Amino acid sequence: MFDGFLTFFRQQWGRHIRHPALWVVIVGTMIGARYIIPLPGEGYVTLSVNNAYPVANSGVIGLQLGVVAALLLTPLAYIFLRAGPTKIQPYQIGDVTPARRFARNLGQGSADTAILWLVLFLIGISGIILSLFRLPLSEIRPLHTIAVMFVVAAPSLALIAAIRVLFDARPFLRGAGGDFVFFLIWMFGNVIAASMFMSPDVNLFQDVFGFASSVFVASDEQVTALAVGAAPTTDRLIELYPLRGLTDMRLLSARGFWLLFSFALMTAAALVYKPRRPVAKPKRRLFQRLFAGLSVLGGVVARPLVQSFGVFGAGIKSFASQILSPAWLVLILILMALAGFVFPFRRGVGAGLMLILIFMLSRQSALWEARSLRELRGTFGVSNGSQWILSYGAAVLIGILVMVPSFVRALSQGELLILRDMGLIVFAMPLFLLAAGYITRSATPGRLVMLGVWYGYLNLA
Repeated sequence: MFDGFLTFFRQQWGRHIRHPALWVVIVGTMIGARYIIPLPGEGYVTLSVNNAYPVANSGVIGLQLGVVAALLLTPLAYIFLRAGPTKIQPYQIGDVTPARRFARNLGQGSADTAILWLVLFLIGISGIILSLFRLPLSEIRPLHTIAVMFVVAAPSLALIAAIRVLFDARPFLRGAGGDFVFFLIWMFGNVIAASMFMSPDVNLFQDVFGFASSVFVASDEQVTALAVGAAPTTDRLIELYPLRGLTDMRLLSARGFWLLFSFALMTAAALVYKPRRPVAKPKRRLFQRLFAGLSVLGGVVARPLVQSFGVFGAGIKSFASQILSPAWLVLILILMALAGFVFPFRRGVGAGLMLILIFMLSRQSALWEARSLRELRGTFGVSNGSQWILSYGAAVLIGILVMVPSFVRALSQGELLILRDMGLIVFAMPLFLLAAGYITRSATPGRLVMLGVWYGYLNLA
């Protein structure tokens, strides 16, 4: 089993190292480190505790880097693993190869973890270099920066790798379903960690990503407010002692637990793995007739609109048919759109339409963007750029159609401010999702970003 583990580790590690996407990530994170550690007097601070600026030292710089990596860079790590060089797996061979899946999962997951730790280490090196411009030379302690940062963020990145392995084991989680579940896990983990300070009995194990528990151990004051990426309203300073986390058994036990849990999750994913096999699911006759009727009705309604685009109508119709799938989701979209006649746009209809369109458009954004498929698409009679424009036109047309009931109600109620929300959903959201899919060749990055926007809009409503 150990030989199998090493084989799969080397294969996965080699795919990461040889791919240029890794260097894009490394350079981007090293540049980003410059903004994680702001210069004195700048209008923002990476980390504020109890509405006060932490006094800078090597340990605090490591804490800042670790908190940002654990809290904000984990979604980027997930995107990298889901949409990066290891996105395409030779499952046609792997699923029939007589090898232990336990060794395969642990080997590939460990390689993913190692590559994320390499990126984290280079962020730490960037922090040490930036310390030359932030601290007196006599106060620079490189080992303090690296050690504090790894205690905070290393288990978090290992957990991201484990989630990727687990999601790869189940059909529903291999695509959009997995992205949505990850978003829920990430949000839930952050909320639970933030609520840790509200309880008199602090349990460091409930902080999955480690940022809140690390600050709790480092502060002499009772932590009542923790902000990342904001500027305190006062000039008060607070002393933090992040090096305590290197010897505090409560924190080390909690971070060690989540680290071991991550590797255990990679191994346990083998127990629930389901091979990728196309299965023809029989449809009930009632639903077949219903969806056939919807297709006919949709064609009757859309044909005059599509024909009005002249020679581009066929292209828009083709892309619209690709966006409007699967059929059960189209049915939900229609019902949600019709609800706009009755319910206010800001009270759930807008957020519901936005969520459904996010999954439809993000899927469409990467449908033809794989390397081989993009080359195949280039052989069509219309250029790739024109096809992208037609795809955007189809997305906008669909958005306009589903907004009609809410638009009618908004005009009748005099709610003209809602038109701004509709415009952003109809015009701006497809533009971002289709562009993100074209640039990254994956649906995951744009989908995760827009899910964050959707969650903010849901709370705003």
